[in-house]
Amino acid sequence: MDNRENKRHPNTKAARAAAAQKAAEDAKRKKRKIFIFCGAGAVALVALIIFVVVPLAGGSGESSTATLDGGVQTVSTNVSSTSYGAVTVKAGTAVKWTMNFTGRGCIAYMVIPEYGIQKTLKPGVNTVTFTPTKKGTYTVRCSMGMYKGKIIVT
Repeated sequence: MDNRENKRHPNTKAARAAAAQKAAEDAKRKKRKIFIFCGAGAVALVALIIFVVVPLAGGSGESSTATLDGGVQTVSTNVSSTSYGAVTVKAGTAVKWTMNFTGRGCIAYMVIPEYGIQKTLKPGVNTVTFTPTKKGTYTVRCSMGMYKGKIIVT
């Protein structure tokens, strides 16, 4: 029998073999699509964690405690592209916070709502001064609220 007869007589051995081969090829294509889809999903999940979850959780910024120098609390930190970190200061004494900024993007637009501070950080050394008046933990964030840090006032 030739191919035309296999189509007309689907119960022939050759027609069944052709159908089985087509089904196997379809299954391989489906598995390949699922593998590609899962691979793309894994890449998207890693990107989500790196670019959204870590910044919103406060990132991996450093912590630093202020020291008293001539009646002013001084504290220094490094600010990168993930977080402002956390600084610990005492209430009632002026603070001079010096940051070595190496970040890029919206983290350069620093906002400290509690103290009415909005500052654009330039690459290199930047300074912010304020006087905390009450104890608590206050948020430092970028203008979009994606990147965060803390001021802990004791």
